[in-house]
Amino acid sequence: MDNKTGRCVPIVGYFDNSFEKATKCPLSCRACRSLTYCTACADGFFMFKDNLCYPACPLRYYFDSFGLNCQACPYDCLTCDNDGNCLSCDLINDRRILSSKKRCISKPGFFDNLITISVACSNGCISCTTLAFCKICNQSYFLTSTGQCVQSCF
Repeated sequence: MDNKTGRCVPIVGYFDNSFEKATKCPLSCRACRSLTYCTACADGFFMFKDNLCYPACPLRYYFDSFGLNCQACPYDCLTCDNDGNCLSCDLINDRRILSSKKRCISKPGFFDNLITISVACSNGCISCTTLAFCKICNQSYFLTSTGQCVQSCF
């Protein structure tokens, strides 16, 4: 009996739904507070930040064998290992490619602004560090001393 509520405490795998009978937790949960809040996962399932248990961690997360839950990969990785090394990148959506340093870097024509998706360089720029500063211009453009690409007059 729970001293605060005066109700019977459900057995593990069930939760008190304030009705006559306790409700069974989802199959992925070993213990839960509701149908949408697991407190422990069943074997073969992993806790995610939404407090639900999944058979595998979603993209951009890795399984932490110490905490038995899913932890976020670094912002640039699509998949990663538990040391924070990128294993794969998202060329289509994030416009990133895997480098030899096990990090995902922006593909040419884009720059890293420290969020998941790389940002396109300004018009005429092949390589830039910010939207306002180009390092290398396209063939028909000239690089100014202020880092801008201006179209040639030829």
